[in-house]
Amino acid sequence: MKNIKIRELMPEDLPLIKDTMFYGIFNSQIYRNKFYSPLLRHLVKKICETSQGLIACDKDDETCIYSYIIGHQSLTGNNEPFNVVHFVYTKQQFRKFGLATILINQFNNNNNRVLHTFRTQLKTKKYTLTYVPEYMAIGEINVRKENN
Repeated sequence: MKNIKIRELMPEDLPLIKDTMFYGIFNSQIYRNKFYSPLLRHLVKKICETSQGLIACDKDDETCIYSYIIGHQSLTGNNEPFNVVHFVYTKQQFRKFGLATILINQFNNNNNRVLHTFRTQLKTKKYTLTYVPEYMAIGEINVRKENN
């Protein structure tokens, strides 16, 4: 795909990201629960407020989004950087073109370890993706401490 531009997430991208992220997570077997829905909406909102993202879009029309990654960089207790990927999404008609791999490569440009907080179908040979759902709870605690 030659007509692709990779750009940073912009505020006008958030409605699409919130919707696809919520429904993508909610429709997985693990999170399909009516009691989990309000909590998930809250988590998706917090993630979108506190994370960075990259967008794969049409080179000529940046509002035509093909794929995105949302996450942030964090530090271990030893001040070693690592990346947290919350969600990667590619519209169905653009899957199998390597867009998610391009996004994670650019997102993880410093070759750190990558943690992901929600189950994903993203497979990569270059990175070790470690599933750490507990990170969401830690992140939520940190957000509450910062707001107090």
